[in-house]
Amino acid sequence: MKYFKDISVIIDPYLYIGGDFLNRNPEYLQCLGFTHILNVADSICPNECLIYSLRQYKHITAKDSLDYYIRHHFDEAFQVIDHARLTNGKILVHCKKGKSRSATIIIAYLMSRYNWSFSYAYWFVKSRRMNINPNDNFLRLLYEFDNELNRC
Repeated sequence: MKYFKDISVIIDPYLYIGGDFLNRNPEYLQCLGFTHILNVADSICPNECLIYSLRQYKHITAKDSLDYYIRHHFDEAFQVIDHARLTNGKILVHCKKGKSRSATIIIAYLMSRYNWSFSYAYWFVKSRRMNINPNDNFLRLLYEFDNELNRC
């Protein structure tokens, strides 16, 4: 399993993060039992073989840039992740390197669904995948999202 080191478990048994190499290895993903894929990269085309072997494959075109408003995709991404969780599935959220866009989506998901603060969700994901590095714009948007969740 030469690629397993590139997949990080966020919430066992259903939520994982990784990079785009997995999109090119459908057999490997099947061996690992993934039922859902959420691709949040802008330049990675969906793998046709992979699409037909899963319960759900969703490609959300998101740019990793300092002026991209990734929050437009939060609700759609959360629905895909929720579907995996509610159907006892196993989802891989990936972007190009598994560092910025996918990490941002997962951090926002944990903030929304687990009622975690931005700082706790960031720490939690970072403790499971040390190389996450959301860009400064995404960090700002996560901070704003945290403020809007209005936790008591």
